[in-house]
Amino acid sequence: MQGNMKRTIALTVLATVLMLAGCKSLKIGEPRATAVPTEKPTELWRSMVDKYAHLRKYEQLIGTDSMVYMVSDVLKGVDLQTRKAKWTYLHASGAMIESVASLYDGCLLFDFHRNPMTFDTRTRKPRFYDSCYPLRHAPVAGYGMMYFEQDGEDSYADDYLRCIDFKTGKAQWQVLASASHRPVVGDSLVVDVIYKKKMVAKTQEEMEEEMREVGHPVDPEREVKEPFLAGLHPLDGHTIFMRGVDSGYYSQYAVGEGAIVSLALQTVDLGKRKRAKKGYAFCLDRQGKEKWNFRFSQSEKAVSQQAAIINNGRVYLFFDKTYALDLQSGRLLWKSDVVPTWRGAMAAAVSNAVLVLNHGKITALSAKTGQVMWELEPKDDGQKRHQVLLCPQIIDGKLYVLAGRYLIAYGKAEQKK
Repeated sequence: MQGNMKRTIALTVLATVLMLAGCKSLKIGEPRATAVPTEKPTELWRSMVDKYAHLRKYEQLIGTDSMVYMVSDVLKGVDLQTRKAKWTYLHASGAMIESVASLYDGCLLFDFHRNPMTFDTRTRKPRFYDSCYPLRHAPVAGYGMMYFEQDGEDSYADDYLRCIDFKTGKAQWQVLASASHRPVVGDSLVVDVIYKKKMVAKTQEEMEEEMREVGHPVDPEREVKEPFLAGLHPLDGHTIFMRGVDSGYYSQYAVGEGAIVSLALQTVDLGKRKRAKKGYAFCLDRQGKEKWNFRFSQSEKAVSQQAAIINNGRVYLFFDKTYALDLQSGRLLWKSDVVPTWRGAMAAAVSNAVLVLNHGKITALSAKTGQVMWELEPKDDGQKRHQVLLCPQIIDGKLYVLAGRYLIAYGKAEQKK
């Protein structure tokens, strides 16, 4: 026991050192998002960065202190100083690059043809990884490693969460997991839904059915996979904590500030082609001990695929409303009827506000009160609203919005040159 504890402490210290070392190399990949203007921002400039944008579906906009990366079947790096596309990358196959996960150590991470891929934004070179079997989600990275969930060889084979060395691609560890989830990395943890196998007794009906099929006595037990929300060590994959997952619920989770917040949601069939969602949120510490839980009322208007956001001692939950809770106690601070309307990451949080993308309109809600601070609808020269489908990037108090063919910068009036 004492040896395992020393091993865990040593690995945690090593992960922390790698995390801190990674932060230095992440200067080109970590936006400095502190706060947004309290008054409605002014348009500072706009630049036509893609005249063929109407032909593409951009999957994500990622910002750093000097660049904004636009991602679809074409990758574009836009220099914020010159306000022009510095480079463009199109893979020879012209295939869609899907599900951008993150920017790590200067590299964009993708799910490309259902295989892991990275693109080094400094050398502008792609790297393809042989993953043997397909991915459902883009990989994530941290602590010098890359993590991704992978389908089994066929529908009967097991799925796995795999870890490989980010630089060499060498396999490090793997655990039995659900390929329908995406791992989250942070606070010296990899959080994901994993499986443990066990044997359970077959029911009388199962025994009789098998007797009819094979015509002789059968094994009285069968193997099942039991799901758990787990915190794994990022370097060797050993389990730090496990918590049972309610049957029929699917999970979305966020990690940060010493906490893991998970949403357990379930779709309810109301008949006549109507559906609703119900569920709850709970918060764990790094050892997996529950700190609080928060239940939602069943709703037909609940938002899908928007994970919780942890920022500055608060956690923001998106369901039928936007909820702000105290991260330590779970106390409800405020709620708002303004919720994201598109699928995916349609909200972002900074120290003084949470930004919500709602039908192409960007709304800033006060982090303290939930009151609307301002609303923004990007306009073109003819005063027609552009279609904004991606949450803006906040860098040094400025907002960068991809609206149609234009990248538009917003900020305080005095920042306009």
